[in-house]
Amino acid sequence: MSAAAVLDEYDEVTALSQPGAYDPAWILTAAADLLEDDAEALEAGA
Repeated sequence: MSAAAVLDEYDEVTALSQPGAYDPAWILTAAADLLEDDAEALEAGA
């Protein structure tokens, strides 16, 4: 399956979510970005 097909399917599935629903993939990405950019947050999670 191509990356474009995966993205299309992901967009279709997330379009079905309820307003205010959380996207687990986005939450994990945001957490990883925070830990990568903020040494204090990384240390607090250790």
